[in-house]
Amino acid sequence: MGRIALGYDTWDGSYDNQIAGGPDIGGYEYKTASGGLLFAPGGNFQAYLWGYYSDDAIDPSATSEVLANCENRNLVDPMQSTKFLNFCGELPRINRNSLSAIPNATGERRDVQRIHLELKWDLAGGTLTSLSSYSNVEQTFLIDGTRGTGFVTYAYAAMAATPTAFRPIRTFRATQLQTGFPDTTEEVAQELRFTSAEDRAFRWSGGLYFYDNRAQGGSDGVIAQPALPADFGSFCPCVTISPTLGFPTPGASDGANASFLPWFNDPNGGGFPLAIRSDTRGWSVFGTVDYDFTDALTLRAEARWTDEKKEPSAFLIGGVPSRSAEESWALPSWRVNLRYKPVPNWTLYASVADAPKSGDFATGTVRFAANPTVQVPVFRPYDSEEILAYEIGAKAELFGGRVRTEFDVFWYDWKDQVIPNIVEEVDGRPITIPTAFETNAGDSTVKGAEFSVEGKITESLRANAGIALIDATYDEASLTTFQLFPSFAPSGAVNGKQVLRQSRTQYNVGFGY
Repeated sequence: MGRIALGYDTWDGSYDNQIAGGPDIGGYEYKTASGGLLFAPGGNFQAYLWGYYSDDAIDPSATSEVLANCENRNLVDPMQSTKFLNFCGELPRINRNSLSAIPNATGERRDVQRIHLELKWDLAGGTLTSLSSYSNVEQTFLIDGTRGTGFVTYAYAAMAATPTAFRPIRTFRATQLQTGFPDTTEEVAQELRFTSAEDRAFRWSGGLYFYDNRAQGGSDGVIAQPALPADFGSFCPCVTISPTLGFPTPGASDGANASFLPWFNDPNGGGFPLAIRSDTRGWSVFGTVDYDFTDALTLRAEARWTDEKKEPSAFLIGGVPSRSAEESWALPSWRVNLRYKPVPNWTLYASVADAPKSGDFATGTVRFAANPTVQVPVFRPYDSEEILAYEIGAKAELFGGRVRTEFDVFWYDWKDQVIPNIVEEVDGRPITIPTAFETNAGDSTVKGAEFSVEGKITESLRANAGIALIDATYDEASLTTFQLFPSFAPSGAVNGKQVLRQSRTQYNVGFGY
């Protein structure tokens, strides 16, 4: 017995592109196919094979620049001019009809293939299950590197007409198309699990799991148009003696030329010299135990031990590995849950869990100031994060099942939190462009409560509502970037401040007819 499904889903987005001939913004086009075959010859065995394919085109996101308004970083003469490099205050609202994306910024293209095979044998005392899977994802992108402005303004020192240190300082505008190296992620996984019979007060399951993930990507590029001005001499930073006269800053201009010239001269926009591959392999052993003390009270315990190894390496395009690294992590995790049903339509529960998230390598390429023309791969390992979580809550069905409601409170202790930090040096050596790398830089506490309700108003009309109150604060954390922009946290410490990207209040209301 089998089935097959074909799908086509397209949307042109919610925003009008203000550049004529530009792509849609915020839309997509998905073309998918999936199918499955079930083989059940009878007796105690069955097999299910499932496949999925998707060809996705995702439009550019709605992005807009925000002009810097604080942190003057003009270190040469702060009184002469301003060089704001940060934004302070509340972000301005963006008009939905003021967004743009340049032509050729077609967005992301993605190709997805997945295959899954499940084998089941019903044996004495339980079921033996084998789960095998294969996944392959390929993606690349072309997006607007101007962030919605349509152009970027560059300052440069013109070629000198006579041998003099002073040169005309001029500007020109160019569009920027950001290009993505074709990324590929391929994974195979195998699980073997035995589950005891479900009709007993004491139930258990256990198994083994193996996975092998191989991902390859590379540096992005920026293709800038038009060509450089005919009188181009050197990109600034420049020391100016007047608004139109000055000379390139020694050293700093060399770094600017190394960073920006490939955008105008290289078909790949200065990207793709290196491919970075990451091989991740791991295995785990896991088990669960359920015990019904009574018909109303059940205890469930779960545990898993994972051993994972990651090996990133960098390749010159078409060449041999130029650098590699290796790191392993042991990752124990567990959870205990107690569930009590005082009446059939009420469930009270409490749980405690401890789980790590695997460590990894912060990977990227940098240009060292001592040799700014060469991109060098960097692998900076960071350790695993860990969360100890407590939660209690209740679920209920009321008025004959017409209303469902849930309530819970939780407390998380988040250790060794991974926070991107911008660095100006790698291995003690200055780099031309400050670059962000993930680091274990914080501990946090997250506390909160959630409430939701869903009800059937009539046979045809449903309504739902929910609210979550979350207090997520850093106990001890550091963002060294703030040392460069000191108005928020001069020392880089953000102790007691709100965790990034965590809203204090979240709510939703919905209706269905």
